Amino acid sequence: MNEDHVKTEIPKNQIDFRKLDKYIESLRPEQNFNLAVIAGIAATLIGAIAWAVITVATEYQIGFMAVGVGLIVGFTIREAGKGIDKKFGILGASLALLGCLLGNFLSMVGFISAYVEMSYFETLISMDYSL
Repeated sequence: MNEDHVKTEIPKNQIDFRKLDKYIESLRPEQNFNLAVIAGIAATLIGAIAWAVITVATEYQIGFMAVGVGLIVGFTIREAGKGIDKKFGILGASLALLGCLLGNFLSMVGFISAYVEMSYFETLISMDYSL
């Protein structure tokens, strides 16, 4: 057996970084950031609405809803955009945070609408948004 061949052989429990880099480069052309943005925004809205509906229906804010919104947004961006670059992670984190904030806002609108005995959309439209 050739000794040079034995020295360059990679043990089964180690990663061949050349193959890994080649595989990662083969995935890059499949990425679609625009689709990830669109699908991520849709998932953010769905997560925020679900957060508000559950919070208003139970009259209790469940902390794990933030994890749920993050999972929905993250998985949606991952599947739709097929992203492996850092910008997909930043997009997911940003939209997940926005979904949590929007969910809290929509929950407050729901509680206010119940208190003032107005419909949800009437309350949403009649609120003063000036700082």
